[in-house]
Amino acid sequence: MDYKLIFDNTPEAIVLLDPDLKIIGANKLYLEVTMRRLEDIVGKHFLLEAFREPNVPYQENPVHLSIEEAIQKGEKVYLDVIRYAIARPDGSGYDERCWEASHTPILNEQGELLYLLQETKDVTERENTKKALEDIEQ
Repeated sequence: MDYKLIFDNTPEAIVLLDPDLKIIGANKLYLEVTMRRLEDIVGKHFLLEAFREPNVPYQENPVHLSIEEAIQKGEKVYLDVIRYAIARPDGSGYDERCWEASHTPILNEQGELLYLLQETKDVTERENTKKALEDIEQ
């Protein structure tokens, strides 16, 4: 069975991290949604290097807090919709988007963390539509 082929073509945007939160893989959809190339993010710390949000201290970053909760619980944790800015690949600034995510620790038989899987969904359009409808109702 070709697990890499399955991973690359999974219809959800996923990124795989090591226990130090360094990126070790991402599928095609994740790279498309985040406007990145795999060679530009592999080996980088997920939140401090690859997707550092401006003006948000690392310890207060909601993604960091969700990851830590998943690791502590040893189970999948869902992150509520958040606004999170990501740098444009051309360096011309940031795009603020709305995201949903989940973090799933992958443990060995002894319960030790081997990997962390993040499933990400860009829900900006949905959230903007919801806000526009709320504004119309008011």
